[in-house]
Amino acid sequence: MTFKLHDGREVKLSSLQGKQVLVYFYPKDDTPGCTVQAKGLRDGWADLQAAGLEVYGVSTQDAQSHQAFVEKYELPFPLVVDEGGAVSTAFRVPLRNELSARQSFLIGKDGKIKQVWLEVDPKEHAAAILAAAKS
Repeated sequence: MTFKLHDGREVKLSSLQGKQVLVYFYPKDDTPGCTVQAKGLRDGWADLQAAGLEVYGVSTQDAQSHQAFVEKYELPFPLVVDEGGAVSTAFRVPLRNELSARQSFLIGKDGKIKQVWLEVDPKEHAAAILAAAKS
């Protein structure tokens, strides 16, 4: 699977093997819950990096929307453009009215899913991810 990022780059998920990777799905850029979630990851960025974690946010908005969201909140991680929902579908994340459900996947260094969060509290997300990444 290849991620198309907000800045035009592409990243193959398989190229990240050997690293822990958080793939987090959220409904929509610059909405209350999604902003809290993204800012929590931003604010915990140093700790997430120290734990060796790569972070990719995924939603169905276009690159322009993602770029504005990244710039407005100074997000240090890339956002994946999932127009059409192919990435959501590959991870079996439900789409509601073409918006991804809020779910997260921690992929271990071996490339296998280490932990799944089917229900995510935006306020507690970063702390939960960090704890799982350290375990």
